[in-house]
Amino acid sequence: MKKDKNKIYGILAFIMFMLVFFFSGVPFKVLKIDINTVPKELLHIYSGLLNVLMIVVVIMFFKDYLLKSLKDFNKNKNIYFKKYFKYWFLILISNVVFNAIILMISGSSMSGNEEEVRQILTTNPIYMWISACLIAPFLEEFIFRLSFKNIFNNKWLFILLSGLTFGAFHLIGNVNTYIDILYIIPYSIPGMIFAYILYDSNNIFNTVFLHMFHNGILTSLEILLLLLGVSIV
Repeated sequence: MKKDKNKIYGILAFIMFMLVFFFSGVPFKVLKIDINTVPKELLHIYSGLLNVLMIVVVIMFFKDYLLKSLKDFNKNKNIYFKKYFKYWFLILISNVVFNAIILMISGSSMSGNEEEVRQILTTNPIYMWISACLIAPFLEEFIFRLSFKNIFNNKWLFILLSGLTFGAFHLIGNVNTYIDILYIIPYSIPGMIFAYILYDSNNIFNTVFLHMFHNGILTSLEILLLLLGVSIV
């Protein structure tokens, strides 16, 4: 009975995420506000609040599991660190290798999603850091890992679909040529690795904090380059 309830919660969480992602602009249309005239800073705040609200809803769905996992993580974090931190190097290496291969094929140095991220980082680095390093790891791990694990019982189906959906999500709106589709590989591999870690440990906070570390390192490095006057766009 509990498994069925968690599966329903997982489905609802994913549906909620997709509805917010695709229809977040509806309130502006209802109020007859041209979204193009709204200051970018206000849009960023609006987007951030929606993401935090989704995190709160998922916490309500899985509060018992999350409380139990948080206690377990606090107790065994050193063990988990020794066991799973090495996978971050696998994520880093795979990203470098596949992005380099795509660069050789296409001549494009980054995906459309990465270009968009870097543009926001240039104009509003504080928002980007908070979004990428604090909000996104919780939201994405709750949706693409925790929810998917409750929806799909089979280990490898969960890992595959979690990773591919995670990768595809980062390409939405940024696919202009068939080459752009190749970027699903470097985006999906981290998702699959995170999914494997969750399945192996049954503790979502392992993937949340590894995801947070990964985004924190890369985003902080890009901000440092900005401070040094090096263009990243």
